[in-house]
Amino acid sequence: MSNNYINSPASPLAHTNLAQLAKQHSNVTAGINFRELMLLGHLILRGNANDPAFLNGAQQSLQLALPITPCSSSKNSDYLVFWLSPNEWLIICQQETFAQLTAQLTDNLVGHYALVDVSSAQTIIELSGDEVINLLKKSTSYNTNPDHFTIGKVVTTTFAQTSATIYKAESQRFLLVTRRSFTDYIWIWIQQASQEYGLKILPPAKALE
Repeated sequence: MSNNYINSPASPLAHTNLAQLAKQHSNVTAGINFRELMLLGHLILRGNANDPAFLNGAQQSLQLALPITPCSSSKNSDYLVFWLSPNEWLIICQQETFAQLTAQLTDNLVGHYALVDVSSAQTIIELSGDEVINLLKKSTSYNTNPDHFTIGKVVTTTFAQTSATIYKAESQRFLLVTRRSFTDYIWIWIQQASQEYGLKILPPAKALE
């Protein structure tokens, strides 16, 4: 593990030594895979989804359309965008492109809007594997049936006894966006809840995959 990761205040799981655990788990086969997607840019955008000028400005900046259908998402090679509410979106990007994106949005957006940097307040936990649906069934009251929770869907709901925004990236891969203050609790919960399936720690990543 690099010293940058150990000492980084931006990763709420830095103290858990995930990179070293990943080395120990390199030959492990388990039903649940755990990875932190750390040090990414998190930007809350608020605006009027009924304003074509606002939507056009966002699309110019992101090179993709804002998702305006409830619980939907959109993505390209640079950005992942979650619908959070009728006038609120979460944009996730690499830290290297965060300043440029913020400048582009500021230049292109018109009307009433707000941009808030929440990068240091959140992190992302990636859960995958053959048993990930069963783990989610233990952890959330939301319907995780694949016919209901389809790929690309995003919901903000309860996870264990806290809240998280859950995104289905693939049939057996989910991203949990969680507040920094709840991340330790979720980490402990996942360790306990996955005991019957086996838990494999993957190396932390600083990129959207």
